[in-house]
Amino acid sequence: MGTLIRWLGPWSRRPPASAARDEQRLGPDRQLRAFLYRPRRPPLAAYLIAPGLHPHGPADPRMDRLGRVLAEAGFLVLAPFLPDHLSLRASANATADLMLAFDELEALARREALPPPSVFSVSFGSNPAIGLCGDPRYADRVRGLFLFGGFADFRRVCRFATLGEWEHGGELVRLPYDPTNPPGVFLNVVEHLGVGEDEQVLLSGAWRTMCLRTWNRDELKHARALRPIARRLAEEALPAVLRPLFLQGCGLEAGTREILLDALARAAPHLQFCDPRPSLAQIKAPVVIAHGRSDAVVCFHEAAQLRAMLPAGHRHRYFVTGMFGHGGSRLPSPRAVAVELQTLWRLAHSMAALPLGELA
Repeated sequence: MGTLIRWLGPWSRRPPASAARDEQRLGPDRQLRAFLYRPRRPPLAAYLIAPGLHPHGPADPRMDRLGRVLAEAGFLVLAPFLPDHLSLRASANATADLMLAFDELEALARREALPPPSVFSVSFGSNPAIGLCGDPRYADRVRGLFLFGGFADFRRVCRFATLGEWEHGGELVRLPYDPTNPPGVFLNVVEHLGVGEDEQVLLSGAWRTMCLRTWNRDELKHARALRPIARRLAEEALPAVLRPLFLQGCGLEAGTREILLDALARAAPHLQFCDPRPSLAQIKAPVVIAHGRSDAVVCFHEAAQLRAMLPAGHRHRYFVTGMFGHGGSRLPSPRAVAVELQTLWRLAHSMAALPLGELA
């Protein structure tokens, strides 16, 4: 717990460098890449990380930090590069890839006389993580599930991430969101925009490039900075007829809301794999649900929705903290210090206890 609190809190900006990280090749054809982190001392238990949608996957500095911190705390950690998530696409294939990684970590844990692995998901990694843990083939093999920044409704998250809209109690609430989000959302509905396959390929490539050029850069968190980048990219990569739609998909031209809502309505039958309810109904492992109140990609209200979907009486812990956002941490206000430190203490305890089977 002390190690987790030391390295996860906003007072520490660099990851621990002592844990060993090796690249692995997983699966029968050895095509699935993964990072394996080993602690300095014999490991206590094992964590499988389910990364979110990011072009760098576990190599993203924030994900690498998480792997190193968990290893520094004494856990053997495996973080796979889920191919569809690297392409910024939510997909049922991600669950199958995560299962393959779990099989490998389970065999490794067994050889080293460790408890069965637990799963730690980040952001959109919650969908394959829940799918794995609720699958009848895996439900009895998972020690615990930790959901950080996960979601309960994919279409609702797309709407929040693109427009900052959240429906609460029948009313539309507007909340702060990251203006670099929209291209990643439109990548996931491009088949439902009413354009041909060739146009879909061009738009997808341009939106993916926009994400690569703008994500995780604080100086680009406003439309004034994003607009010239998007316009230059549109001129470089797209015919004139597709440029207005591209800019709308970047949230930088009028009409974004109407196009998105129409695409999400069309996509509904194709997004059944994103519904966590069937898998959560079958889950047996204890669950920890945690979310940052300032998350500008997945609204923190999703945590309460996930909690409500758990079977009645299911063993779980639930945290909403103002100390974390989407992949980053920040110091709390002086007024909130006591409450936030207490939450961090309980969060670190749950993170340490879950894979050891000690979550009370």
